[in-house]
Amino acid sequence: MPKQVSRSTLPALALALLLVAGPASALSASRTREGITSCPSPTTYCVTSPNSVGSGALISWIGTPSPPTDDFHLVATGCPASQPLLFYYGGAATALPLGNGVRCVGSGGLGIFRFPALITDGAGAAVMKLDYGQPPAGCGAGQWLAGLTRYCQGWYRDPAGGGAQHNLTDGLEVQVCSGSGTAVDLVHVPAGTFEMGRHVGSGYHDELPVHTVRLDAFDIDAYEVSNEKYELYLNWAISQTPPRVTVVAGWVYQVGGAGHALCRTTAASSYSRITWNGTCFGVTAGKEDHPMVDVTWYGAGAYANQRSRDEGLTPCYDEATWDCDHSADGYRLPTEAEWEYAARGGEHSPYRAYPWGDALDGSQANYWSSGDPFEAGATPWTTPAAYYDGNQIPAGVDMANGYGLYDTAGNVLEWCGDRYSESYYSSSPIGNPTGPAAGTHRVIRGGGWEDFASLLRSASRNAYFPALPGHDLGFRVVALRR
Repeated sequence: MPKQVSRSTLPALALALLLVAGPASALSASRTREGITSCPSPTTYCVTSPNSVGSGALISWIGTPSPPTDDFHLVATGCPASQPLLFYYGGAATALPLGNGVRCVGSGGLGIFRFPALITDGAGAAVMKLDYGQPPAGCGAGQWLAGLTRYCQGWYRDPAGGGAQHNLTDGLEVQVCSGSGTAVDLVHVPAGTFEMGRHVGSGYHDELPVHTVRLDAFDIDAYEVSNEKYELYLNWAISQTPPRVTVVAGWVYQVGGAGHALCRTTAASSYSRITWNGTCFGVTAGKEDHPMVDVTWYGAGAYANQRSRDEGLTPCYDEATWDCDHSADGYRLPTEAEWEYAARGGEHSPYRAYPWGDALDGSQANYWSSGDPFEAGATPWTTPAAYYDGNQIPAGVDMANGYGLYDTAGNVLEWCGDRYSESYYSSSPIGNPTGPAAGTHRVIRGGGWEDFASLLRSASRNAYFPALPGHDLGFRVVALRR
């Protein structure tokens, strides 16, 4: 029988002056991935009107309007210096007089929403990083979801401008998407050959024999998929006509296909960090960047398929049979071999028990009694993505492995795509193995916050029922490099 880890089981626009200053946000880094369909670039429209410092203020952007990429910024230039400015948006384009300028944004049946106010700098510019959850809170009519269009504009004070003493930029039409051309948090793992299995120390018999595996190149999430990223997927799915998911007694189920359970919300599990108010999903405050838990194997696969569709890639999973096309260019769960190869981070000479060596302490990973500051209060005692990046308190060493992955040892266990067999290593093919053809369990890897240190070893194997969520079980996804 497969080893079992401890798991829980089934059973109208008011452009009032707002004297609140806010610094411009720093730009987030991104990594390029080949083969991803680019999002359409935003376009400017409408007119700008002269102000006290020149021919008028302009709106522009930095980044990509994609919730998963999460690097989109609105930019206003040509405004009076050191004056309040706020960006706002709606569901339609218009051209109506307002103050000393032209209001370019209409409701379009959506409403008009404003972002927090800023103060322009000494050059009359302001930059705001878009928060896809605020405004509005949750998944109200104004949420930014893939496939929707939003019309944006900046309003600013202009005391020396005469007349109404306020003015506006031109407008910006933004098509929201999830494809990006730049995919934040993906890292590249080169093609190669390695010796898979347990090389050092003690363990379980299913970690042997050590055997040769050859893999094609692939891209993989540097971080475990977060609660926030999964919540964005769920809100997209519930917003479709007809909805792609439904919620029953706190469980989220696939609509259509095989109808499997995808995850649990806080109404069904005290370990979940996904909330449901009857209309939309959210995340427990402060847990947005922690890894998603209480997600089934099917829930991880459904997220991967939607991420593929959003980026113009071919989904890997048939959602009726849940068979996987490993030759498709979309996202999927890593094979067990891909997971171990990526987790080791290129450390093959010699092979180590953990990505960094043969010893482990609480400054390197999150495991049972590791001593991190999140080991208090309600479980799960997860740490945020990349918590062990050297900037934690107390400061430590950056624990990214040689390929740039975090938390391949500890934090949460991770679903792999393969079915499990304790004897598979004895018959595994050399080239791109995908696991046995049959089996009731799916492989999980990596060790979690409630595991002892020995289960965080790179060679350690485990398995779980694909239809059940686990309170220390999450995932990351891969895609073939094209």
